[in-house]
Amino acid sequence: MEPVVPYRATSPGTALIDRLRDETRDLHEGLERDLDWRRRMSSVDGHRGLLARWWGFHAVFEPLIEAHPPFPGLGPRRKLHLLEADLRAIGMPDGGIQALPRIRRQSLPNDWAGLVGAMYVLEGSTLGGQVIARYVRTVLAGTVAHGASAYYEAYSRTHVGPMWRAFQERLSTEVPHGSHDEVIAGARRTFAALRAWLAPDDP
Repeated sequence: MEPVVPYRATSPGTALIDRLRDETRDLHEGLERDLDWRRRMSSVDGHRGLLARWWGFHAVFEPLIEAHPPFPGLGPRRKLHLLEADLRAIGMPDGGIQALPRIRRQSLPNDWAGLVGAMYVLEGSTLGGQVIARYVRTVLAGTVAHGASAYYEAYSRTHVGPMWRAFQERLSTEVPHGSHDEVIAGARRTFAALRAWLAPDDP
């Protein structure tokens, strides 16, 4: 088991969503910087490679969520099937998809509060996914079916805002105050795992 990344505590009365935003900012910004998605996704090979890494994350993360659901009713938030649709659109057969590398389960949280933090990371990424989807549709629409952007579009422009607000509401109403530190530790752990897993192989 990898150690939980330490975090900077804020005042005890701060709302959980604000603490999550503040106390994961360094790792969030590091992930965005290292991901280098615009350069990588300017070619079909780069787009395929990043989708494959996302698949390798969700193939481990979603069964973990199913086994230890942070909140009931998370079915509509699953995205593994969207990644598989995109990879097929780019020409990868099902056998090739299932053979892709997967992130180590031990690098992710596996307790209730930690998985709440992990869900914060993944749900927040859907907001930025709308920007990525537009980029993919524009740059790659002529070379792959529909730009292969189903994963990044996720809930669509119509629903991404309401889905994010609903998740924030659950954070504020269903997470006990005594679990806030563990939720933040889980979010930081997930950001760190994603940063290591998604970073490009080339400099």
